[in-house]
Amino acid sequence: MLKITNLIILFAMNSIAITNATKTDTLNKNTNLNIGLRNSKIIALGYLPDDEEFTQIEAKNYLIIENTFNLIQGFKSSETLETSLNNGISLSTNSFNSIHFHETYAFFNSFKSMKFIPGNTYILYLTLSELLFIIQESSYLKNDSNFHFIIDITNESLTSIETINLQKNISLGLVIKKNIEIYKKRLTKLIQQEKVLTISSIISQELIPTLYKLFNSLNKQIISKLFNPYFLKKELKNQLLIGRKPNITFIKKSSPYDILCTLKEGEICKKTKGEPHES
Repeated sequence: MLKITNLIILFAMNSIAITNATKTDTLNKNTNLNIGLRNSKIIALGYLPDDEEFTQIEAKNYLIIENTFNLIQGFKSSETLETSLNNGISLSTNSFNSIHFHETYAFFNSFKSMKFIPGNTYILYLTLSELLFIIQESSYLKNDSNFHFIIDITNESLTSIETINLQKNISLGLVIKKNIEIYKKRLTKLIQQEKVLTISSIISQELIPTLYKLFNSLNKQIISKLFNPYFLKKELKNQLLIGRKPNITFIKKSSPYDILCTLKEGEICKKTKGEPHES
C-alpha cells in the first residue's frame, strides 16, 4: 500500500495536466478538453496557462466520466474485490449523506415500525425472494422517503423485474457477478424504461469497462443514466468546475475500455508502466 500512497501524494502536490480527453454532452456531442490541476484542484479547463509548468498525462482517445460509484461497496457484508485504486470508481458510497445502507435481517425485523427520514434513500441488497416479500409489504415504506433494492442479475430476477409494478418511491438496481452479455437486450430495455436505475459489480474495477462493453455502441446516455439515479440528484455535482477537487474517470473510447486514471477528490490514481497494479 505504500507505493499507492506515494504515487497519489506525488500527483497531488504537483501541477498536472490531463490533455486531449473527450467530454460527451447530453446531445452526444464530443469536445476535446484539457484539465489542469494544482494541489488536487482544477485550475484550468480547456486552455492551459503558459506560466504554469505541468506534468502531462496524455488522454487522447479517452472519455471523461463524472461521478462514478459502485453501490454494492456500501454494504459491510458484501464480498467486493478490490485490487487497484485505479478502479474507475471516483465516488465512495460514504460521500453520500442522504442514503443509508441496511443489512437485510435487521431491516426486515424493524421496517414496519421504523421512522424513515423524509427525502432520504434506504438501500438494501436482497435475494429475489426477499425483494418480492418487501414489495408485498411496501405499504409500510413511507412515500416521503425512497427505497432502492439491488439484486443479482439472473434470468429469474430480470423476468420478475420485467413484470413487476412498483410504487413511485421504490426503485431497483442490479449486481454483476459474472458475464452478463447474454442479458444485453433485456438490460438495455429495462434501463430505458427506468425499471433498473443502477448497476453495481462485485469486482469494482470491472464495472465501468463492463458497462461500456455492453452499452457504448448502443447509446452512451444509457451509461449516463446509471450514474444519475433520481435519488442521488442532489448529491451528484458537476465535477468540471474551476476550484473543484474532481471525481472523474478516464476510460478508453474503444475495447478493451481500460481505465487511464481515476480522480478521487482530485487525487490521481494511475497505474505506472511496468507495474501489474499499484498495490
